[in-house]
Amino acid sequence: AQAGARRRAGTAAAGRAGERRPAQPAGALAVAVAEPVELDPAEAVARARRLCMQALANAAELRGVLRASTSLSVGLVTAGACLLAGVVAGVLRVAVGAEGLPCLAAALVIGGGIVSVATEAGPKAALRSALLAAGTAGAVVLATLRVAPSEPAGIIGSLLALALAVRFGLGVGAPASAQAPPARGSRR
Repeated sequence: AQAGARRRAGTAAAGRAGERRPAQPAGALAVAVAEPVELDPAEAVARARRLCMQALANAAELRGVLRASTSLSVGLVTAGACLLAGVVAGVLRVAVGAEGLPCLAAALVIGGGIVSVATEAGPKAALRSALLAAGTAGAVVLATLRVAPSEPAGIIGSLLALALAVRFGLGVGAPASAQAPPARGSRR
């Protein structure tokens, strides 16, 4: 019923335009014969070159997106991990009354874990972040000595974590040959 309605609508539309289409058997395809088109060889070469350059540009863009590192900077993630480790250590010390060593251990795990999960940095960057986070927690432990219970091992661990964070995390006192060379294009 629907096919018949479509066929009647098609012949009615053709009749309105003043054209009469020849009847086609069911299932026959209408083939339009195109007129020959003249091609300009210079225009065809220019168009092919344009399309090729566009394809190469798209491929380079996709390659850059696939090979690009994460949008998160290792330095920013390390700073966030240190801030989080400091907050966690403060909450553990003040609210729970935890001693210093568990706070330092939690900070090591937080600092190393966040950088290794959130960025594509290597183990060296994760270790550096862990040391800096432990140094931050060490500073919090020392700052909360009068508020929370403190044991000698926690105080010594906090001082040691601070010293390691300053020396190896920040690179204070490192010889000039051990420091990384400046990036290309940067000036000293």
